[in-house]
Amino acid sequence: MQIGNTLFIALLFCSTIASANPQADSALAIYQNSSAEIRVEQFSSQIGKLFMNSSADSSKVISDKIENSIERNYNPARFEKHIVGSIDSTLNRRERNKILEWLDTPLGRKASLAEAMALVSASRGGMAATIEKARGLESQSKAALVDVVEMAAMESALQLDISVHHKSIAAFASNAPKSLTAVKDFSTYLTATKSRRDAISNLNHTYSRSLVSLAYADLSEPEIKAMISFWGSPTGTRFSVALSRGIANAFAEANYSFNSDVKKIISSSALAMAE
Repeated sequence: MQIGNTLFIALLFCSTIASANPQADSALAIYQNSSAEIRVEQFSSQIGKLFMNSSADSSKVISDKIENSIERNYNPARFEKHIVGSIDSTLNRRERNKILEWLDTPLGRKASLAEAMALVSASRGGMAATIEKARGLESQSKAALVDVVEMAAMESALQLDISVHHKSIAAFASNAPKSLTAVKDFSTYLTATKSRRDAISNLNHTYSRSLVSLAYADLSEPEIKAMISFWGSPTGTRFSVALSRGIANAFAEANYSFNSDVKKIISSSALAMAE
């Protein structure tokens, strides 16, 4: 099964690299050739898992409608639109070309594929399993790489933001059906989850470092230095900022739409029960 998953991811990356046209849209090409595309593919399924794990008391009709809304609102196309737009507005042409050149190097392709595989594996295995799997991989020689990449390609702040969004969305979706006549705003759950941000940050910090350690476990010393040089550069950092901003903007839009969907679903269900 693991071999099949690995082969699928490798083929997916090969196809996106082959189809990307840097001349047509460099921001889109950057997105397609980085692990960001794989990252956003996981969002709706992860939110769906959290929702289903905590919605046992909900009716199947309501649960199915909410699941469909999660899939529709947190779909990859929405995140692609915002991330590509953020890359385009944050990075100038020279910076975009520099990133494309990096992603097209053997090391750039190797790193993107490794990041994608680590993200998919972590999404399927869960946070605890990922941390345990990475135990001992962060050797002293690679600590500097983890420090730099953690602040860029897979930074803890970004992982934490995603985790907060996932948990708050799932909490809203799970609790709304239990109070059919008093649907609370999604913002209530987002605020509540954000208030626990510090409490979950340490675990998320360890998870983020574990992802980086797993992704780059097989890099040689020269490759480590090259990775540090890229991600530690001003362009690498600005690329990270663009990714974070695009993902945050997409979540904001998706959350608003999802909130409206859930209100309609619950309201229509309440009316049906009253008849």
